Amino acid sequence: VKISKKPLRGVKDLDGRLQEVFALAALPGHSNLVRYHSAWVYDSLLYIQTEYCDGGNLLAEIKKKGHNCTERELCDMLLQLASGLDCLHTHKMVHKDIKPENIYLCTDAQNNKRYKIGDLGLIKGSQKANSDNLFDFDFDNNDGDCRYLAPEVLNAPSTPSSDIFSLGMSMLHLATGVDPPKHLYQREKMVSLPSRFSPEFQQLLQEMMAPNPQDRPTAKELLRLPLLVPAKENPIFREMSEENMQLKQEVAVLREKLLLLAKSPVFETYSMNA
Repeated sequence: VKISKKPLRGVKDLDGRLQEVFALAALPGHSNLVRYHSAWVYDSLLYIQTEYCDGGNLLAEIKKKGHNCTERELCDMLLQLASGLDCLHTHKMVHKDIKPENIYLCTDAQNNKRYKIGDLGLIKGSQKANSDNLFDFDFDNNDGDCRYLAPEVLNAPSTPSSDIFSLGMSMLHLATGVDPPKHLYQREKMVSLPSRFSPEFQQLLQEMMAPNPQDRPTAKELLRLPLLVPAKENPIFREMSEENMQLKQEVAVLREKLLLLAKSPVFETYSMNA
């Protein structure tokens, strides 16, 4: 249960605090987003009940493991978190505060790790005027954690591309165990990835944190990267495999028909006359 740090100061303050509740309630269930259960006000404090994540947040994971995360582990995190972001972005929402502290870890019945995006407090939950889309939200300019912010949000509203930048910065933090710098001018001196990471992974993080937002991949594009998904699990490869299997079956059926035709009396008579 998340409890507001300060007492509510009237209806206007409550409306502002409820933006996270509105966002959580509007979202469909997704395995990589922390599920919302209920919310209430008691003794001038707002309580938000969400699902329990037994593994805590990734900030604790960084402190525990340091910079010992493997590339495969980070690829698995990226794949799952990109799936959660894709759900948010598809429903016209921008998280605006992606960072290890707002990413939670759960274990499922098969003891597999499940990473979930939580703390949607910076999403403004007011519906746009004259809009028929329930998920068409306005976004305010409240800043998230300056260490993970995309540079363009200093002068413009956050966008889905800003979330991608913050996700890339979070992965860099996990890979190195070093806090990102607090000031923009200090980012030129950021710690680089250890040599154990492949050039492809390093290139991916560079693209996610590209200065130009248009040069960054979308969450949906991340989901299609072979680097993040083993070939047999990648949706694109799975579709190709299914198509190839269907073609093989069709070819096998045609081959059987040709063999039957070759053995038929009509074909034998035609062959002898030829």
